[in-house]
Amino acid sequence: TSMVFAAWVFLYRENRAVKLSQPFFLYIICVGTFIMGITIIPLSIDDFGRGKEMASEACTCVSWLFFLGFTVSFSAIFSKIWRINKLYRSAEQCKRVSISTR
Repeated sequence: TSMVFAAWVFLYRENRAVKLSQPFFLYIICVGTFIMGITIIPLSIDDFGRGKEMASEACTCVSWLFFLGFTVSFSAIFSKIWRINKLYRSAEQCKRVSISTR
């Protein structure tokens, strides 16, 4: 579903609502949720046919993939919140601020 959502963002990137949602960060969120979704692949490895060592590596891989995807997704969300916070704080001080994606 994250790939479908990324395609949807790409198709409607000129839409005002999508532009205001900052498509760059939406793509990063999609990548993070895709990585978290890939976690299901190592979970399907059992120790009956492949050995306990491979099952142990798969178990380690599950936690790494999940936390990597979680970190990528939430870093994009926190970056969006930081940008909004910067805009509101500049409005309090009556300053014009230009924030762009680097």
